Amino acid sequence: MLNELNEFLEENQKSVYYLFAISILPLLVDAGIVYLLVQHEKTILTFGQFSWVLAYMVAAIAMAVGLTHTTFIALVGGYFLGWQSLVYMVPAYLGATIIGFFLGQVIDNGKLKSYFLKGGKSARIFTHLKEKELLVIFFSRISPILPFAVMNAVLSMLGATLSKYIPATLAGMLPRTLLFSWLGMEAKNISEIMNGPKENIYAKISFVALLMLSSLGLFLLANRALKSGIDKAIQTNDTTDRA
Repeated sequence: MLNELNEFLEENQKSVYYLFAISILPLLVDAGIVYLLVQHEKTILTFGQFSWVLAYMVAAIAMAVGLTHTTFIALVGGYFLGWQSLVYMVPAYLGATIIGFFLGQVIDNGKLKSYFLKGGKSARIFTHLKEKELLVIFFSRISPILPFAVMNAVLSMLGATLSKYIPATLAGMLPRTLLFSWLGMEAKNISEIMNGPKENIYAKISFVALLMLSSLGLFLLANRALKSGIDKAIQTNDTTDRA
């Protein structure tokens, strides 16, 4: 097991470093943005449409390269703009999705996908999951805890099809975006948007519901892929023994 882990890290070193960086950096950047928002809240409240378009263009790039979380941007947008923030947020994370997709491909250069395809059992599991690609993407996107940029990179590195990747991402991201925009609207001050209003029981129920839906969906897909891989391995061994 340790040898396999070392082999994986050695063959996918660049990808692993990138995934680690975009897992840690948003935590630091989001905290810095909150500080700036607190200092300049009055100025931000005077923003017109052009200013918000520019702000969300910057946010799209930041989300794409893993500098900030989409949930955080949704919270901030909900706080300042209410439901109107969706007009800017949806195109922003769509743009971030496309940028992140191609960025993951450039960084990984097909190595991660090749690693999983070279093994017998892992290749069979991978192939089964590839057949359920739309569902895999949807359930990974609807989760309120799986980082957007990390999943962008992972799905891209594993060879997601762009024509399925975009609609499944939009469908999965919309519920969590609605949830966190709503939480931002409910916040009484900027510092509260990081945790959301604690007394909002409906928000907590919605969060848990999305998490459970995502977890159950991914578990069932993984379980079926594993079972399919084992069944095919048994069939292959039977065929070999008869030959």
